[in-house]
Amino acid sequence: MGRCIRFRRCRRARVHSSILDDRSRCVQSCRPTLFMTLHSYRFIAACEERFDFRSAEYRALFEASGANAFQHPIWLAQLHERLVGDGACEAVTITVRHRRDGTLALVLPMVRRRAGGMKLVEFADMRVTDYAAAVCDRETLKSIADDEEIHRAIRAELKPFDVLRIAKLHECTADDLCRILDAGSLRRMKTSAYACELPGNFDAWRDAKMRRSFRRDLDKKTRQLHRRGATTFETVRDGEEIARTLEAMRAFRASRFRSEEQAAGDLLRSRDHREFYLAVAREGAAQYARMYRICVDGRIVACAMGLSHAGALLVVLIGFDQAEFGRQSVGSLLFQHIGRDCIERGDRLLDFTIGDEAYKSYFGAEQRPLFTLSKVRTPTGLIADVATERLPFVKEWARSVLDH
Repeated sequence: MGRCIRFRRCRRARVHSSILDDRSRCVQSCRPTLFMTLHSYRFIAACEERFDFRSAEYRALFEASGANAFQHPIWLAQLHERLVGDGACEAVTITVRHRRDGTLALVLPMVRRRAGGMKLVEFADMRVTDYAAAVCDRETLKSIADDEEIHRAIRAELKPFDVLRIAKLHECTADDLCRILDAGSLRRMKTSAYACELPGNFDAWRDAKMRRSFRRDLDKKTRQLHRRGATTFETVRDGEEIARTLEAMRAFRASRFRSEEQAAGDLLRSRDHREFYLAVAREGAAQYARMYRICVDGRIVACAMGLSHAGALLVVLIGFDQAEFGRQSVGSLLFQHIGRDCIERGDRLLDFTIGDEAYKSYFGAEQRPLFTLSKVRTPTGLIADVATERLPFVKEWARSVLDH
């Protein structure tokens, strides 16, 4: 009998000890999970398809962020109103808010479209945006990049997709977005951007950035142009004159870009894109958008459109009369005048944006690499993503799908 009691007590002790050990292991294993859960409570992710880019909260976020002029409220509002939601794609605007008060912490404007039988989620580019960026201040972006729980929430809001892709990223933000989106690859693009830092004096810019022979040539062309008639350099703000200038630009480009490949890349041939640029230029004429032109006896001979933000001017469109005024290099003269205007306004950067055209180096523009991040979820997406870089026999199909 005593032996039986001692056996039962011993058995109960072993069971009790086992229970304590299990509880201890459970508490220890829960500590990291509990910490991560509390950490994720700093932010809330959502997909807001009807996000208001003209709202005060977005404008405040944009002004405090490291984003560029292509994420400006006017640009993104007009882009979503005129180019997104036409049936070919749908808005997938990702927002991250601070849980404590609901204020915006990050906006990532994306779209979803079907192409070649695939579901593609990509930055809201619509072929008009030269630089992609998350709209977020640097410190908050780092905090979000360190929060694995909010990463999962953001990726869940982006589904479904076969391929997720963001092109035209600057290196300074590409790594953080790769972590947030768990991107499988980050590739340097074959084309680059070019920008020129501006000193505080026009003559100093010419002397420091332009070759002496190029400066002499510009001076010679300026004298030739003045002999052709009364020459003026103007910044256009009137709505009707903006429309007239954009129409002249469309005609110049149509005459210059005649091959099938060039025509396909000229967005001013598309009515929707012309109306988009016109709407941006008119709405932003007071400060954000600048329409430049050179006129000879009242006739427009060269024109350009730029976007201004945070001391930088980004040139997005240019056109000039190559047939009648090509010998006077009116395109180069226009850029010289744009540089002078930027310096007089106190701008610190003249950004020629994306494209490897040789003329950009003549003005002292330096190459800046751009990157593309991508993430695939399905075999179909993997084939298309790999094919763009490695399989020549399907490369053109894959590029037409992903780059359309």
